[in-house]
Amino acid sequence: TETLAIALGRVGGVVVLAAIPLIYWQVQKRRVLFAYNQFDQGVQTGEAFLDIGRVDPDWERNDNDDMMVQNVDDL
Repeated sequence: TETLAIALGRVGGVVVLAAIPLIYWQVQKRRVLFAYNQFDQGVQTGEAFLDIGRVDPDWERNDNDDMMVQNVDDL
């Protein structure tokens, strides 16, 4: 039984040692995915802001820098 215990202990140790990189890799993968999703959201938000900031061709007609409505008729 002592030999069996030693053998089981060795096998258990190998399994634990083999599991450490796997667990570490899973955690890293999750972190990388999370970071990528955050980055992707940031890019989308940035693109949305760029869309808002793009010059509307309608404003160019007015030749007005501060983008105020020239005439009440424009409303």
